[in-house]
Amino acid sequence: NGDTCYYLVNGVSLEERARYLATRAAQGFNFVRLHTGGNPSTAPFAGGTDLDRFNVDHFKALDGLLADLKAHDMRAEVIVLNRYRRTIMGNNPAWTSEREERYVRYVVSRLAANTHVFLWTIANEYEVYPKGVYADPTAEDNAWTERLGALIHRLDPHRHPTTIHPWEQPMMERQQLMAARFGRSAHIDVLTHQYYGD
Repeated sequence: NGDTCYYLVNGVSLEERARYLATRAAQGFNFVRLHTGGNPSTAPFAGGTDLDRFNVDHFKALDGLLADLKAHDMRAEVIVLNRYRRTIMGNNPAWTSEREERYVRYVVSRLAANTHVFLWTIANEYEVYPKGVYADPTAEDNAWTERLGALIHRLDPHRHPTTIHPWEQPMMERQQLMAARFGRSAHIDVLTHQYYGD
């Protein structure tokens, strides 16, 4: 039974986070979906702008969040990348495939051994790749997902399951379903469906 709270790592105070986790645990929730990048999206990088150096304090804070989840017997669905348009990983020419792969390697290598990581989500609403704007999924989007799913599988010796999160409109309005996209994939272990409305 999961909840989404993207910015638990640094978007709320420690007191708010403690209250949130205690409340959700008491309600029977056992995992939370959260972004590794937090808010602002520049937080993982040294000085907020150096895409070639990581902000170690940010990742120590992420370690602390996982410890807080463990204390409440909860797990994390770790959203590795945030490709939304207004983020540093979004429609940003400086966010190259090499930097993206380096980030994925760092995050997965750092967190894979943590027993309270439950699921890797490569990115939310992956159809915004590569331009940071919403569009129906393309072969390029799907290939990008498969490539990063394969990378995560290679990096994670504990083989936590991997998924990708879709934009709901193509599925609901045009029946472009996740099973058709990734049902036979060797690198997407869980099919995630987003549904809004009745």
